[in-house]
Amino acid sequence: MAKGNLPHFVKIEMPADDMTETTKIETKKSTPEQIRKKREAAKAAVAMLAEAYPGVFDIEQPKPLKIGIHNDLTVDAKISKTQMRKALSAYTRHYNYIACVAEGGLRVGLDGEVGAEVTAEEIEHAKSKVSEIDQARVDRKKQQENRKKHQARKKDKENRLEKKLEALINKSTN
Repeated sequence: MAKGNLPHFVKIEMPADDMTETTKIETKKSTPEQIRKKREAAKAAVAMLAEAYPGVFDIEQPKPLKIGIHNDLTVDAKISKTQMRKALSAYTRHYNYIACVAEGGLRVGLDGEVGAEVTAEEIEHAKSKVSEIDQARVDRKKQQENRKKHQARKKDKENRLEKKLEALINKSTN
């Protein structure tokens, strides 16, 4: 399959409940363009939150958010529910936010007031997420390095074969 021609559907086979037959589920796979647009929309939504509540939403220096802050945002109604969902999802899944929760501390509400403390269970969960993200980054970097090495070996092999072919052609014409 040529690069850029990604399949639109990925087929997953799962055993059925009675384990005698397999059920096929088709899921739509996002294209790189769709992924880029979703990321941009999420960044824009986070920027709207940061603009509306500068003391609370700062991705560079995040603070753990109050449990149920989405209810406060809904009541305040400075942004739409859809934008709020996108923004909170993007904000709370950002590495910096997860890392700040892993450090513990006090949670913050919309008005900047300090709330409950991050629990030990939440801290452990955040630490495991940070570890997962770090490991995924390491794995992705290794894959990229391996891909580059493979491409370099392939290029070298092609060059050697081309030189051999030229040598054979020159030998046969002499």
